[in-house]
Amino acid sequence: MFVRAGNFALALLLLLFSLGLLWCRAGLSSLSALIRFCFNPSTSVTKVANPLRLGCSLLGYDLFLTLISAFFVAFPAMKHLGATHILGLAQSRPWILFVVAPMSEELIWRLPLRYSEVNLTISVLLATLFVVRRLLLRFGIFGSTTRWLWSAIFALLVASVVRVLLRTELVKRVVSRIWEDHFRSVFYISCFAFGLFHISNYRFSSFSAETLLLAPLLVLPQIISGFIFAFARMRLGMLSCIVLHAAMNFLAFWLLSSADRGN
Repeated sequence: MFVRAGNFALALLLLLFSLGLLWCRAGLSSLSALIRFCFNPSTSVTKVANPLRLGCSLLGYDLFLTLISAFFVAFPAMKHLGATHILGLAQSRPWILFVVAPMSEELIWRLPLRYSEVNLTISVLLATLFVVRRLLLRFGIFGSTTRWLWSAIFALLVASVVRVLLRTELVKRVVSRIWEDHFRSVFYISCFAFGLFHISNYRFSSFSAETLLLAPLLVLPQIISGFIFAFARMRLGMLSCIVLHAAMNFLAFWLLSSADRGN
């Protein structure tokens, strides 16, 4: 999202709204649980007494931290690098932002946090589908329908190979041990990769070593969201994680649209 100075009042309104969610009854306890989880992530299941309350608290934290990191880190970095946000798809087809993006991104990045052959295969399938489709689009290969078709075929082939490998005893043992013994690494890679993936939402006027070094600052809000979504996935489940992601996208789009109308 991109907010101009003239719309600071609207951003402040959202910030106050997020603070209200932060200081609900379960606010402090959920914040403590979130911090502990981020520093020491685990696959163990903790029973949540009130999932809706925790979900609202997480939405408040995410909105608050996103606004802070956007105003004080991402926007200055964007101005310094001369980068522009690619907004066309979100403005012409917002349903993709509210439905397709949350579902696909959570299935790719958060579903395999709980390891199973099926979860990992689905993640690889969708990741390959969108990566290949984007590459074909970038190089102008095939038309829209044919591009999706070939992307789907290639993704199915890759996913099939992955599923077969995961069913072999050696690979199955190695991968499961990685999740059991090195889940913290898996968790951090997932969160940071999710954020860095969103660099593709920006267009750069020039590319240099400085651009490569500072570009990750543009996606600091997404990296933070990645940690919160991961916590929601492990404590509340995939559905709650997708809903939380969709809610954040809706609020970001609303703020973005209001900023554009105000200028």
